[in-house]
Amino acid sequence: MGYSTYFAGSFQLSRKLTVTEQETFNAITGTGDLAEHMEGLQEKHEDLVPRSECPWKITGDDRLEDVAEEKMNQWDEWLKYICANVFEPAGVKTNGRVTWHGEDTGDAGMIFVKDNEVRLVSIDDMPEPDWTQPEEDEDADDDEA
Repeated sequence: MGYSTYFAGSFQLSRKLTVTEQETFNAITGTGDLAEHMEGLQEKHEDLVPRSECPWKITGDDRLEDVAEEKMNQWDEWLKYICANVFEPAGVKTNGRVTWHGEDTGDAGMIFVKDNEVRLVSIDDMPEPDWTQPEEDEDADDDEA
């Protein structure tokens, strides 16, 4: 039937996309009129674009978010593709972090994007706390002042 992955958070775009850039984004991600806007882009992107529906959409406040209501695949491939082939050529930087968790235990982690570079960190790869060091008390600085 499919596998669901859930996301929390969003990525900030460095600026609002122009009308042409938004049309290109919509055409490539399948949210726009492909026949009208894909001319010339289709040959360039056809073999590179992930074969599933793109879960990432640009919201009104210049944020890239997962707004899919259905089970999506290739969300990481789509994010990398969009950053490298849509935002980077337009001079738009994407930054932020989003957490994800799937249906299976242990299928969770965080997506980091800095200036369009995408990195995924699985919960299995996250380091344990250093128990040999005392936890920093954030209120200690306030008490000393």
